[in-house]
Amino acid sequence: MDASHSRDNRAFFQVLLTFFIEIELHEHAAYLVDSLWDCAGPRLRDWEIISALLLEESPAEAARGPGTEPPG
Repeated sequence: MDASHSRDNRAFFQVLLTFFIEIELHEHAAYLVDSLWDCAGPRLRDWEIISALLLEESPAEAARGPGTEPPG
C-alpha cells in the first residue's frame, strides 16, 4: 500500500468519525456502515489504517497527560 493511499484512507476515516460523532445519531451506526458498504467497501476493509487509528492517542488524551483519568 502506498503512502498516498494510506493518507487518503486515513483522511476518509477521520472525516467519517467526525461526522458520526457530531451528528449524535449513534443508534443508526449500522445504517451508516450499511449505506457506505457499496460505495466505500474497500476503504471500510482497510484494517491496517483502522487499527492504527484505534491505537492512536486522541488529542484530548494527549492534553491530559499520562496517568490522568478522563473528567466526569
